[in-house]
Amino acid sequence: MPRSVGFVIVLVGACFLATNGVFSAFYYEHGGEPASLVFLRFAGAAFGFWVLAFIRRAWRFPPGLVPAALALGALQFGTAWGLLDGFSRAPVSLVILIFYIYPLITTVGAGLVLKEPLTVCRLVLLALGVAGIALAVGVPGSAPAAGIALGLLAGICLGINVVAGRYLMLRHSVSAFDLLPLVWLGPTVVLALIALTRGVTFASDATGWWSAAAVMTIGTFIAMILFWTGVRHIGAGNTSLLSTVEPFVAVLLAFAILDESLTALQLAGGAMILTAVVAISIPSRGVSLRSGSPGPTGAGSSAELGRWPARGTSPRRGAGAARAQMRKDGSVRAESPHPLGRWQRRSRAEDSHRTGADRPERGRADAHA
Repeated sequence: MPRSVGFVIVLVGACFLATNGVFSAFYYEHGGEPASLVFLRFAGAAFGFWVLAFIRRAWRFPPGLVPAALALGALQFGTAWGLLDGFSRAPVSLVILIFYIYPLITTVGAGLVLKEPLTVCRLVLLALGVAGIALAVGVPGSAPAAGIALGLLAGICLGINVVAGRYLMLRHSVSAFDLLPLVWLGPTVVLALIALTRGVTFASDATGWWSAAAVMTIGTFIAMILFWTGVRHIGAGNTSLLSTVEPFVAVLLAFAILDESLTALQLAGGAMILTAVVAISIPSRGVSLRSGSPGPTGAGSSAELGRWPARGTSPRRGAGAARAQMRKDGSVRAESPHPLGRWQRRSRAEDSHRTGADRPERGRADAHA
């Protein structure tokens, strides 16, 4: 997949995720409660993921993927529970601000575990995006300890989830369509048991149910496929950085549909977020925090780090050993460490089939060397 297509997919997915605020407000206005909406969101999305798995006949999973994916489901449940409970105990703006520590966790974790680019420029852009979120959602008037703890829990769970999810997709050579059915199965079962034992209140009319259907399809099912496809193809760090547009899009939708206020500070925060997104979308070289050497700040694959010569190597042999060649679909193929690469191997193979009289002088020299 081309890198630009991956960036567009993630941005579209972030915009779809941002619609959850508007659709949730409609659901609550028509008799529903947050607990029932969370259950419907997980159940509807999990049903869609499994339907896709059966349509693609992809219900046979690689060994070792099932328990690891179910563990990711526990992290997904921790994210949902931390946000839901946090919104009921503290200002929404506080929980969102604390929650958006997850791009930092994802970027650092992807750099350490997946060897994705970890540069000063990337961290500066991340700080710019988080500052933009602070202006877009507003600075809370109070900071209860419960809201901070729950927002932090949600952010940590999602950050670990994204890094571990990409690791599993790369290790087992699976796509988001293969991973999501397993990840969302466990939380759905747990929420179903909670709904049956404690009871939940659903919407009272068709408008509320249409809103719940929009949350399940647009805001969750499609958005999650786009998000995790981005994680698979452009990297966990890039995906989390691009996802910082979600709060600002949610603010714009609330202003356009729910008649909420939109201030100059919120617009300034949106401009900062968009600046960070545009900057991270442009490939450039930065100073790596791991080695101190230049590296590509916009790389989406861990193997792309190899395109830069290692320290202490000559420009000819070292560059050949450290480069990686990108295929058209976005995957990476390592080149031969020899500066002449495949051409020399092919020439030697052709020489081996020639007679001594027909073999060129280069072949004779190689034979006597």
